[in-house]
Amino acid sequence: MKNPWTSVSFVTLICTQSGNGMPLRFRPNLQLQIPDSAPAEQFQVYSEDSRVRHLQYELRDNKAVHVHVDEADAESLRKVHLTTNRDGRKISFIVLADSGVPNFQHGHKMEGFHKDIGEKLGSFAGKVDFVVLAGDNFYDHGVKDCADPQWKEVWFDRLRVAKLKVPFFSVLGNHDVEGAPGLQNVFQNCEGVDEEMAHYWVSPSTNYHVAVNGEINLVFINTNEVGTDPVTRKKGMNIIASQAIKDIKPDFVVGHHPMYAAGPTNKKRVNYIKSDGTLHGESIAAAHLRNLPFSTYICGHVHGMQFHRGVNHKQILVGGGGGTLATGLGSNPQHGSSSNFEDVEAVVNDIAHGFAVITIDLTTHKSEVEYHRYIGHRKWVISLSVDI
Repeated sequence: MKNPWTSVSFVTLICTQSGNGMPLRFRPNLQLQIPDSAPAEQFQVYSEDSRVRHLQYELRDNKAVHVHVDEADAESLRKVHLTTNRDGRKISFIVLADSGVPNFQHGHKMEGFHKDIGEKLGSFAGKVDFVVLAGDNFYDHGVKDCADPQWKEVWFDRLRVAKLKVPFFSVLGNHDVEGAPGLQNVFQNCEGVDEEMAHYWVSPSTNYHVAVNGEINLVFINTNEVGTDPVTRKKGMNIIASQAIKDIKPDFVVGHHPMYAAGPTNKKRVNYIKSDGTLHGESIAAAHLRNLPFSTYICGHVHGMQFHRGVNHKQILVGGGGGTLATGLGSNPQHGSSSNFEDVEAVVNDIAHGFAVITIDLTTHKSEVEYHRYIGHRKWVISLSVDI
C-alpha cells in the first residue's frame, strides 16, 4: 500500500482555527506527513480534545463497562481507565483492522463480507468488553468531515455498534491520515453529532494508553508518525509513545503497520530505511517496536490474518477487515511460510477476510487469540486458536 507523502517538519506551530477559534498546537520535534494526493488545505484541521470524559456501557445481567478518559498532558500519553465486571476474571475483546469499505464513496454496495461481518460481530454482544480497530478504519481517504456518511454506514450501522454496546478504541491507518487531520480523535465533539455514536467512539489521541481493570495495559500508537530524538537526531517513533512503552511495558501495543510480514514485498524491512524515515512506503515506527519491551503487537495493513512468534515479541495481524485481500500469503490457516525474519515463526498465515477475539484470564495469566474466518454466504469458521 504505497503512500506518496510529502514530509513537513515543524518546531512549534500555533494558529487559529476558523469557526470556533480554538488554538491548534503541534508538539515540537514531530514530522507531519501530508499525502501529495490529498492537500491538507482541503480539510478542516481538528484540535485535540483535552477534556476529561466519563462513559458507562450497560451490558446484560447487571454487568457494565466503565471508561474514564484523563485530561490531556503534553508530557505523557493520554490515559484511559476501563473497568469491567462482565465475566469475573476474564477479559475479551474483538480486534479488527482495515475495516473500511473500499470505493464506498463511489457507490460500492454492502454485500458479501462487508454485509455479513456486522451480523457476526453482533453475535458477540455480551461476550466482549471492548473493540480494537487497528487502522484503515475508513477507505479510501479516511473521513473528510463530521458529516461523512461513513461514520454511520461503514462503522456504526455495519459493525453493529449499538448491539455490541461496548467502547471502540482505534488507531490511524495510512488511509485514515489522508482524511481530515485530527478528526478521528475528536469525533465526539463534532457539532450536531449523534450522541449515541459519539458515546461508543473512544479514541482520545493519536497515541494513548488504556488500562483495563488496572491489570492489563494496551498502548495505542500512530505508526504513520515519525519522531526525531532531539539528542541523537535519530529517526524513530514518537518520543513520548516510545518512552511510555519502556515505562509501562504493556501487554499489548496496537498500531496499523506490522513489525513482521510474510508477504514477498516485505523482505527484511529493517534493512530498507529511506532518508525520509519510511521503509519502502511502510512505517519506521513499527520497525522500531522490535527494540521496545512489550509482549504482543496488534496490527493490520496486510490484508489477511497472521500470527508471528518471535524471540521477544508476538504479532497478531488482523488486516482482513474489509480491504482487497493480499497476495503472497498462504491459503491455509496453518500455512506457516517464512516470515522473512530468521528469528520469527509464522504460525498463522492466511489469505482471508475476518477478525480475531483475544481472551485473557487474569487469574492464570493465560491468553489466546481466536481467528474467525469468513468463508462466504454468511458462513464463518474458527480457523485457529493460538496461545499468546
